Amino acid sequence: MHRFLVAPLAALALSGCGSNADDGTPGTDISIDSVTDEGTSIKASADGKTGEVAIDVPGFKANIAMPKVNLDAGDFEMNGAKLYPGSKILSMKVDNVMRAAGTKGDGSATVRISFDSPATPDVVKAWFLEKLVDTAKYKLTATPTGMTGTNEDGDPFTLTLRPGETGHSIGTIIITG
Repeated sequence: MHRFLVAPLAALALSGCGSNADDGTPGTDISIDSVTDEGTSIKASADGKTGEVAIDVPGFKANIAMPKVNLDAGDFEMNGAKLYPGSKILSMKVDNVMRAAGTKGDGSATVRISFDSPATPDVVKAWFLEKLVDTAKYKLTATPTGMTGTNEDGDPFTLTLRPGETGHSIGTIIITG
């Protein structure tokens, strides 16, 4: 599960590189909220509308104006399987509870990714079923609105899809572990 933390952290770091021109379209909202076993809160976020990056960690708190982060299908993968081609990531939220070495439990994390795909829910669902089962070795069962099952590590996985505008679909992936 912790490898999912790398993508949003990298996106926050890269958001200041100036590679994302502001053409008026919203970027990707990113939120990381973590609590250590000692109760220390660690938060970071990037606002998709303004580009503002907020950091709140022990000893440092800042709101920094930066270019918007725009993540798409090429910026995200699940064990080799990417999002449906042409998809745009709308938001990425990571909630993580860490545990110190030697304490009971490994901690838990929930990763929630919302995206817009340029195809109908049925097309996106079929594409994900093929890619996630064949490429990523997920164990999944189709549902009327998406799929549910486990990823390669046995962590619970859910994908829900709904119709979007002009033949698109809006999807949400939730992985907990």
